[in-house]
Amino acid sequence: MILIEMFLIFIFFSIVIIEYMKRKTILNIHTLIMGPYVAVAILNNWIATKFGYNEVSKDSLIIIIYAIIIFYFGSSYCSFLIKYKSRIKSCTNVDHEDHFSINMRHIQVYITIVLSVRFLDLVSGFLLGGYSKMIENDFEAMQLSGVPAHLMLSIYPLLAILFYQWLRQKKKSYLVLVILASILSFASFIKYHVISLFLIIFIYCAIKNKKYFIKGARIMIISVISIFFLNYFISFIMRSLEMSNDFYIYRLWTYIAGGSITLNAIPNSVASNYDVLDWLTKTFRPLPNMLIYSIHGPIPFDDIGIGYQIIGYGTSTGRILETNVINFLGEIYATDSFAFFILAVFLWGVICQFVYERAVNQKNEKYKLFAAVFLTYSMLSFFANYFSLSATWESLIWATIIFPIFKSKQKLEIMLERGS
Repeated sequence: MILIEMFLIFIFFSIVIIEYMKRKTILNIHTLIMGPYVAVAILNNWIATKFGYNEVSKDSLIIIIYAIIIFYFGSSYCSFLIKYKSRIKSCTNVDHEDHFSINMRHIQVYITIVLSVRFLDLVSGFLLGGYSKMIENDFEAMQLSGVPAHLMLSIYPLLAILFYQWLRQKKKSYLVLVILASILSFASFIKYHVISLFLIIFIYCAIKNKKYFIKGARIMIISVISIFFLNYFISFIMRSLEMSNDFYIYRLWTYIAGGSITLNAIPNSVASNYDVLDWLTKTFRPLPNMLIYSIHGPIPFDDIGIGYQIIGYGTSTGRILETNVINFLGEIYATDSFAFFILAVFLWGVICQFVYERAVNQKNEKYKLFAAVFLTYSMLSFFANYFSLSATWESLIWATIIFPIFKSKQKLEIMLERGS
């Protein structure tokens, strides 16, 4: 097992070094997307197994190795095509902070309005149903839904701009709005809502200026762990529940590593009951669903998955550890078509590299915002397939269309003059 683990580490860092030699930065899609797969697998096998978690098996590690290599071939193929066809000169060392003009005052006003709508939504829920209604069914009444949910998703890209501008200008009003938005996202008690917001901000800032990548990575790790603990701690206090410290630690690692450990169920048994078409339907159904939901209602669809899998036995809690999530790679591999696995991961590498290249080599701000959102949900793939959620696709749409709305009047006048 140790040889496979060391080979996994060797393959990953070889690719990172190759990319560093080409771009003089460790910020790349392999670090962002494949890095978490490697880190989780190694930390689980070297540390978490001592506390009762199952190993990420040899066969599962081999799947990850295959994916890293195929993903790299896909990204390299994309880079080759870009250089051959368009001769785009790399400018990853350039700070793009002055390459756009946007009306920050209008952004602040819009974000304030959206946050007010979200706050009033929470207040109205409390006034109509009372405290007991707010906390029942895992805080269902506090979750993002309807118009407030769509509006909140629309400001995620703008919050990334706002935070980056705070880093440059240190205007307190910018930071205050980002903090308030984080709190109101956190209030849904769905962890990925606020985690994805933080990741979008982190990746956007790193794309804008690579110096924020290392600093931001450290802050992100601490922030995600803090969000997780606070999410459970506050929810238990609100429901007058008490849990041991061991519960929080085991719950954290089950959340982080569960999707990787359940990979073990795939190579050794027929753990899934779906094929390639089922996976494609699950992943891409949310996009048309958003467009026709209000007219026709949701597209009928049987959900797919591998069911609950035991991933260990807590040595200090004495409880069985289980989860029903599987990471993005495992979900693809479970279609039982290795040819499709190769094709899907290769194309994923192509798309991720294309999105990243456009973001770092083009001045248009919407490419950076789109990349921040797309790479965020690709980064979270070590946990699950977030592209099967409508919120992911809606976030990508907002990232594409929201920036042009807030271009400054001066910029628009310049564009009109050039056109006349």
